[in-house]
Formats: sequence, C-alpha cells, structure tokens
Amino acid sequence: MKLLITLLKNKTERVISPARGAGETHLFSNFSTTLLTLITVLVITFCQSTQKEEQVKNSGWVESKGEGTSENDALENAKVEAIKSKVGEQITGKSTVVNAQLESGSVQSFFKGYVSQVKVIEKGKNKGLFTVRILCYVDEKEFNNYMENVLISKSRPRFMTLIEETNLGKKITPESGEQSSTEAALSSKLNDLGFDFVQRTGTVINLLKKQKGNLSLAAQGNSDLAKKIGTEVGTEFVIIGTVQIEEKEKPDSKFKTVHSTLNLKIVDVGTGAIVASGESYGGDASSNPKFASMNSVSYGVDELLNGTTGRPSIIRQMLKKWNPGSGSEIQLSLEISDFAKLDKFTTMLEDLNNKIVSVDSKGFKKGNSLVVVFYRGTSMDLLKNLTNDEMIKKDFKITVKQQTASQVFLRVN
Repeated sequence: MKLLITLLKNKTERVISPARGAGETHLFSNFSTTLLTLITVLVITFCQSTQKEEQVKNSGWVESKGEGTSENDALENAKVEAIKSKVGEQITGKSTVVNAQLESGSVQSFFKGYVSQVKVIEKGKNKGLFTVRILCYVDEKEFNNYMENVLISKSRPRFMTLIEETNLGKKITPESGEQSSTEAALSSKLNDLGFDFVQRTGTVINLLKKQKGNLSLAAQGNSDLAKKIGTEVGTEFVIIGTVQIEEKEKPDSKFKTVHSTLNLKIVDVGTGAIVASGESYGGDASSNPKFASMNSVSYGVDELLNGTTGRPSIIRQMLKKWNPGSGSEIQLSLEISDFAKLDKFTTMLEDLNNKIVSVDSKGFKKGNSLVVVFYRGTSMDLLKNLTNDEMIKKDFKITVKQQTASQVFLRVN
C-alpha cells in the first residue's frame, strides 16, 4: 500500500505543470489529493476485509449450509455440517474417531456446548426442501476434550498387525521381525488418532515365532487364530489382511508407478469377532520405486482409516461395534496363601475405583485362586490401578507373573 501511495504522489507532482495558473494548479492538486485519499480508504478497507476473512477462516468461525423438511431441521443440519467441517480442518487425523460419534446420532446432544453465536445468513426453499446458510462459532477446545473422552471411554485400545505384505516382489510375514510398510503406516496413523500400538519387541517376536504355523492363516482371515495370538501378546485388536505392492512401468518415462492393494480386517480379541473390514488402493510415481511404494501404502491406509463417501472407515466400523462400557471380563489368577487373604484382597478390589463393575471370587484354591473382574478398561489399566493403590500396597506385595488382554497372573503375599 505504501508503494501505491508513493506512485500516486509522484503522478500528482508530474501532472501539476508550472505553465498552469496558480488556481488551476491548486484545483487539480485538490482533486488528486481527494482521489489519493479515496483510493487509500478503499485499499485499507479491502485489506481489513481480507484480514477479517482470514481470521474467520483460521478461528473457530464456520460458514455452513443445511437442508431439511422444515426450517428448523435445515438449521440443525447446518450445525452438523459446521461441526464436521471444523473437525476435518482442525483436528486432522482425530476426525475419524470423532466423526464416528457424529454419525451415531449423538451429535444432537452436544450442540449447545460446541456451537454458539449462530447467525442465519440466508434461507430459502429448493425442490421442496428448506435451505439455511449460517455463520457460527465452533469451540475447538471442547472438541479436543470430547476426543479425549471418546478414547478414555473406549479404554485406549491397543492394536497389533498380522499382515502379509508383498512389497515389490519381497514377501514380509508377521514372524519375520521386519516391520512392513503397511504396519509402519498403520502404527504412525493410529498413534496420531490417540490409540496405542503394540511394538515388535523381542518378546512379541518370540511369541509370534511360536505361532508361525498359524500366522499365515490368521493374516488370511482366520479370526479365531487372530484372537488366540492377540490374547497371547496382550492386545485388544488385531488388524489382519494381505497387501500387494506392485510396480507398473510407464513407457518412455523415468518415473516408476507403484500400485498398492490393501485388504484389511479388524478382529476384537475379546470376542474373536471381525468388527471392521475394508479394501483400498493407493498409487504413487517416483524415480525411486521404494519411495513410491511407501507413499502408495500410506495413501491406501489413509483411505481405510478415514473412509470415503458411502464407505465408512474401519475405525468408525470398529467403534460402532465395540462397546466395553459395561465392562470387559478380566480373569485374575492369584497365587495366594490362604482364604482370609483372598477374602481381604477381593474386598479391597471391589472398592478400588468406579471402573470396577463387579468382582466374583471363584473360591480359594491353593496355588491358583481365580477371581473374575468386570472392568471398564484394559487389563493393563486394571494392573496399574492394583499395583499403584496405596491401601493395597500397604497390606499386600503384588508380583506380576504374566499379563494378557483378558487374563492376569499375580503372586499376592
């Protein structure tokens, strides 16, 4: 804008000729000054308007449109679209989990908390439907809090993969100890969503090697075997499937095109049921085929986790079918010396916290007393609560012998 003002001043000075009369010069000077002022005001107004638009775009303000059989329905649908729009823009990967809740129908219940300052910009009727366009404020902080609550209520489940990947002719199997491109992409993106992912430590690899004969069958769709292996490793979900990554040459081109085909399913270790499935494709071109293969797989994983129009994401499918709200069954196998200690331990366990739904002692048995706990969370969470509780620590010394997703072996002295 400074440059524009300078140019206008220079132009004014050049136009005022010494040959003109004084009155004429003064008159033209006034006209130029007025023109300069007008242009300056217009430029400032435009800049302020642009700045405001940018502020609206980058803040919690959203403009959205809704349709409905009534004006009120159209308004409510416009609010839904505003929420979905803001989720997609500001919460990026986490939108998958939040959108799963939006689609469940519960979105009506949190309009008041998340959408405010609603201003109707335009309304009308089109082909029998009412249309409303609004500008409203969406509270992103509340969205983030909601996201955390979703994951807490779902107990932050852990994932592991049993995937057979053929990458540019090289086959990578679950027991090889080598991380496939698919597992790397899934691990990264699931962590971004807030989920935990079982890392391939030496212990996990050894457990998988013991199941070598079953891994291929599990990867190809045997959910019972996937459940068995997941229980051994101590995870809540197992992603099984096959991935094919192939190089496609383009005639007269230095670039190599790589296509990926992903067929994945999610198995709930608690029930052995397949709670989600999907197929996706990814592609990329590069002078480096390995780089292109990584990108193509990443694009395919993105599509599976985020879904497409008319096809829900595998995470969304999973959350709709998995509901541990009433508590998951976790068996505590206790090495404890006598009935009195067992009775006291069970009583303290019942009062541990509000995540305990019920505690059922199957009686004292020397060397292995069984206690069945229904708990709103994972076995790892329960174990942490047990070992960190000050009252229990005061009366008992607890040694963890083994832990899986549904069973914990403890020595209690």
